[in-house]
Amino acid sequence: MAIHPTAIVAPGAQLDENVSIGPFCIVGPDVILGTGNRLLSHVVVSGRTTIGKNVRTGVDNTFRAPVTVGDDVWLAAGTVVTDDVPPGSLAGFPPRQVTKEGWVYEHGTEGDDDVDD
Repeated sequence: MAIHPTAIVAPGAQLDENVSIGPFCIVGPDVILGTGNRLLSHVVVSGRTTIGKNVRTGVDNTFRAPVTVGDDVWLAAGTVVTDDVPPGSLAGFPPRQVTKEGWVYEHGTEGDDDVDD
């Protein structure tokens, strides 16, 4: 777990394993940050990341500043939060897995690096 010295984590917040809280981030009370969550923020460059009270996150969420997550929000696992989330919302729903069978055999290491083919 890594918490930047300028971050504010309110009493009652629960941080699971491998949580990283960047500079100038604010985490409210009674928040549960799932394993692998990353709060990215730099007030000079991008703005502040603020998470309200009683927020529940899935695993492996990333918060890209500037973003505000309101009170009583639930976030789906794997979500990259790029926009503000209003209080009482359920947000996220990253795309489902796409499997491109045989791609490695067809393109190998000499193919271009664009895996979107």
